[in-house]
Amino acid sequence: MDKTSPRIAYVTNARIPTEKAHGVQIMHTCEALAKAGAQVELVIPWRYTAIKDDPFAYYSVDPVFTIRRIPAIDVVFLGGFGFWIHKWSFFACVSIYLLCKRSLENIYVRGEDTYKALSFLIQSRRVFFESHIKQPGFEKDINLYKKAAGVTVVTRYYAQELAAAGFDAQRVLYVPDAVDLALFETNPDQARLRVELGLPAKKYIVGYVGKLTTMGHGKGTAELLEAFNKLSMEKPSAFLLIVGANSDELTLLNREISSAHISADSFKVVPHIPHAKALKYMQASDVLVMNYPMSAHYERYMSPLKLFEYMGSGTPIVTTDLTSVRDILHEDNATLVPPGDSDSLARALIHICSNPHSAREKAAQASVDVKEYTWEKRGRKILNFILSQKAH
Repeated sequence: MDKTSPRIAYVTNARIPTEKAHGVQIMHTCEALAKAGAQVELVIPWRYTAIKDDPFAYYSVDPVFTIRRIPAIDVVFLGGFGFWIHKWSFFACVSIYLLCKRSLENIYVRGEDTYKALSFLIQSRRVFFESHIKQPGFEKDINLYKKAAGVTVVTRYYAQELAAAGFDAQRVLYVPDAVDLALFETNPDQARLRVELGLPAKKYIVGYVGKLTTMGHGKGTAELLEAFNKLSMEKPSAFLLIVGANSDELTLLNREISSAHISADSFKVVPHIPHAKALKYMQASDVLVMNYPMSAHYERYMSPLKLFEYMGSGTPIVTTDLTSVRDILHEDNATLVPPGDSDSLARALIHICSNPHSAREKAAQASVDVKEYTWEKRGRKILNFILSQKAH
């Protein structure tokens, strides 16, 4: 790397590796920034993780950036108070580290609390802030947010909201999340894939891949189960595949499946697995569902990684019709249904099952459209944005 390359400290209070989607986003963004020409150092706290794999191998990213683990008091197991202790011990130690490491002239922060804790560096560094949701008390902190050299957001709605709040439009970058299309370069034979994954060869597989909750809120599992039951009445060979649930979600999920009276030979639940294997389940499915409920977070601020992965998989998509989803998906590349409406979801699944040709046409269009949303392109946009901003 050229010594004149921009130096970026990507700072976030995250456990890496983690089974959660933000770990994928963080690692791929750092890789993309480095490949775009920056010297990148991912700065994270010391945290216990049950995942012992090397982070670069776990996330299938090239080791083109460094990872710096900063001391922090890891007592998160104590609950809310333990997390508070951990958070502020990390903020104190990372502040000292960055004050001493003046060669890191660009500070790119993910997370509202982390940005506020490090905002004192604005006087001497260019501090950028990636925000994924407007937190309670946003109006109280708005002047502090405006002092950032730039703000990155993942939905158009949020970018427009910041502009309406008085942010300089030139200092706000809308750049949604992305996907590594190299993971889908090969188009595996679906029959062989189902044998490899232990899935029924002749069933019509309705797939859902990802966690079942976000920030304590469900992602429409109940409606999916209701819709699947209605689909089963029309197509007895229907098979429900749920992949990626956390261990603490499995008890509730199994109870919901039991209450929905779905027979044991009509569904399979696969707990959290490595990211690359989860993508195989997408390609083994006949249709993939994203059934987000209506809430401020889902409607305005989310840019789910699985949206782009669903598109890259080449599998037909049924999704909730939300403003954030409409940033990327539309009637030509997916089937959109109203949130919280199991009847509409069931009708959509039945229609796709009955009209496979048109469903495949939409999936093919999604495969074309997703080429605009790669990590490489996202990294270049962010780096160009960083370089274009002048210090206050």
